[in-house]
Amino acid sequence: MLHFPSGDEDWESDDMEQYDDDMEQYDNKLYEKIENVMQSLRKETEPSSQLALLMELCRVLPFCSEYSISELLNLLSPLLVEYSKNESNPDIMLFSLRAITHVCEVYPLSVEFFVEHNVVPTLCQRLFAIEYLDVAEQVIVAYLLLS
Repeated sequence: MLHFPSGDEDWESDDMEQYDDDMEQYDNKLYEKIENVMQSLRKETEPSSQLALLMELCRVLPFCSEYSISELLNLLSPLLVEYSKNESNPDIMLFSLRAITHVCEVYPLSVEFFVEHNVVPTLCQRLFAIEYLDVAEQVIVAYLLLS
């Protein structure tokens, strides 16, 4: 369990080491969670399962560190861009775009990886053919983060 000294206490060297260890363990758990979700997404063909995995990813990504995301970017970026092209299921599109947004917010250098995997044409295509307001709003947020 994390221990944060109150305002009256000073950070002791041992407290800082324990805090760093706790944060590293927490980050490792998140990394493993994202890696497992991404591996499952690569194998999954059922849309309802894909959506559940994308929702889980969106729940976890905001709490990740830059380091954990940077380590998974080669797997994360092409997969999320591919899912954002899913025209048969607007929820899959929406949650993949949200995941892209979360990644870009946590790790701004990830923009280059998404651009490499042709996310910009995908975003533009979504804006030119607005069918779902939620998707259009998320595209705008993602586009702003990418520019």
